Amino acid sequence: MTRLLAGATGPAAEARLQALATAAGESFAVERLSERLSVLASARPDTLREGQGRPRCLFDGTLFNADELASELGLTPAGSEEELLDTAYRRYGKEMPGRLRGNFVLLAHDPADDRLLLACDQLGARSVFFRSDGGNLSFATEVHHLLRLLPSRPAPDEPALVQWLAATSVPEGRTLYRGVERLGGGQVLERNRGTIAVRRYWKPRFAEPAPLSRADAAESARAAMTKAVRGQLPGGERCGVLLSGGLDSSSVAALGQGASRGASSLRAYSAVFPDHPSIDESELIEASATELGLERTSVAVHGGSMIRGSLEYLQRWELPLPAPNHFLWQPLLERAAADGTSCMLDGEGGDELWRFSPYLLADLLMSGRARTGLRTAREMLGEEFSRSGRSAAPYLRVYGLKGAIPPSAHRALRRLHPAQRYAPSWFSQRSAEILFRHQDPWAWKRLEGPRWWAYLADLLTGFRERLGVGDYLRHRAEMAGLQARHPLIDVDLVEFALGLPPSLAIDPRLERPVMREAIEGLVPDSIRLRPGKSYFTALFNDCLAERDFALIRRLLTEKPEIGAYVDLSTVRSELLDDRPGGIRGSAWPWSVWRLVTAECWLRAQRDGGLPERLLADCSSGRNDWALSSSDA
Repeated sequence: MTRLLAGATGPAAEARLQALATAAGESFAVERLSERLSVLASARPDTLREGQGRPRCLFDGTLFNADELASELGLTPAGSEEELLDTAYRRYGKEMPGRLRGNFVLLAHDPADDRLLLACDQLGARSVFFRSDGGNLSFATEVHHLLRLLPSRPAPDEPALVQWLAATSVPEGRTLYRGVERLGGGQVLERNRGTIAVRRYWKPRFAEPAPLSRADAAESARAAMTKAVRGQLPGGERCGVLLSGGLDSSSVAALGQGASRGASSLRAYSAVFPDHPSIDESELIEASATELGLERTSVAVHGGSMIRGSLEYLQRWELPLPAPNHFLWQPLLERAAADGTSCMLDGEGGDELWRFSPYLLADLLMSGRARTGLRTAREMLGEEFSRSGRSAAPYLRVYGLKGAIPPSAHRALRRLHPAQRYAPSWFSQRSAEILFRHQDPWAWKRLEGPRWWAYLADLLTGFRERLGVGDYLRHRAEMAGLQARHPLIDVDLVEFALGLPPSLAIDPRLERPVMREAIEGLVPDSIRLRPGKSYFTALFNDCLAERDFALIRRLLTEKPEIGAYVDLSTVRSELLDDRPGGIRGSAWPWSVWRLVTAECWLRAQRDGGLPERLLADCSSGRNDWALSSSDA
């Protein structure tokens, strides 16, 4: 379970940390590591110990390779995480974070030179939020804890908020609070005698893929996924798995059930949608659970209040909720916790992990292989497209020609058009210009490697962090009293997938062919060979337009704070007026979701009691689901 880890430098550091401990309402210990550095951590017997004058490590999260690391260091048994890491830090120094596997924040301190090192896991499942002012530093593993260490609440960071409104993402390293930074995955922050610097200890690196058949790649992929799932299964704890009718969760369930036999078996938890047949996967879930011998609990979701879920999240974390489907999963996770489950597996990350890279077309054009590029484009578009007789040239133009353009050329080309062209239609001119100056959708091209690889490397690392995926998944589980494990978001698995030849991911019939072949015999073919997947757009439309619309209209029309960033008349005409093609359009729920969630966050900055009051006005939504259990 996530623990609070925070720290501060300066003469009043201990008092500020003690005030944070009091506000958090839990049992914490404050320790002075040096004359200027104090830290706050959960008061566990093995966390803070007496003794000064030697290197120290504190750890927040889960370490997956503790046994391997202990064996490497000659420690048997491994002992506590802090003891293990103390030894590893003395052996490896600042290179130690790269040897760890898990979801973690690491603090290491060497009193000999008062050097502080803070590190996050390679993929950013855990976070460190910090603010530096000259030589002083304040940090915490959650942003709402850091806010309580600061002398005053920071104002909104305009470039970050504008990007969040455009795509629910923020620039790398920034947050929605001005001056508050986020240490990213694979990064360390070092403070040495008042000097603060951030550097990378890990990043994906391109290596020319070895020639490999799809069958060999599938065999290796299955072994890599098995290792990732087994490495994240908790020992001696009851574990659940979020099971849908999709490839990813079914694969994790199958591999997890196979690894847990003889110990405590997994229990599957699923959401089904009887009122929305286009997204209901009941039959597929039943087939998978039956074949795997999984006990299962289902929640039948008939609707609910998306805004209520947003307000509950805002109240807890003081951040806008990045995922509109939160209201679907929270009752399911809470039921799992009530069943005694302590850890929940899921299939998050699989969509990105095994997908093909359309920018392989750019590499083909750049190497003078235009004819091969056109043929590859048709394979990417699939058999149905080929039978239509349409030309693949437009697809080749987007991902081939545009993909081949040097990154420096994009900015010059963008200047040929007004900033509003690159912003949502309801943005104000000023916000459109801020977005134009700060957003760089082609930044991934600066990664060293061919275009196909750079796109995938960013998708599997930086892009996910900019969306706040790791923070949200951690928060979602903790709100229900669970630990979250995401076996397909695994650094070794990411490195393996990035090392496969890009052509293996292309198939004219089905997406992600390597994974489908890898799981043959593990899950039913009705799932493995299923050509499509479910999307929640229709359900979101119904929930926002019916259950939440009165509150949405009130929030966005009665002196909204968001008016500083958007054109309110356009918001009303395009998003709030009930007209054909208006609130029922496919893009409507995403636009409204971003606007109303940001509006609530902005108001809460000056009125901390707002979420609680709005919750009283919000449709419950908790009555729109029903539980059922069955034993396979």
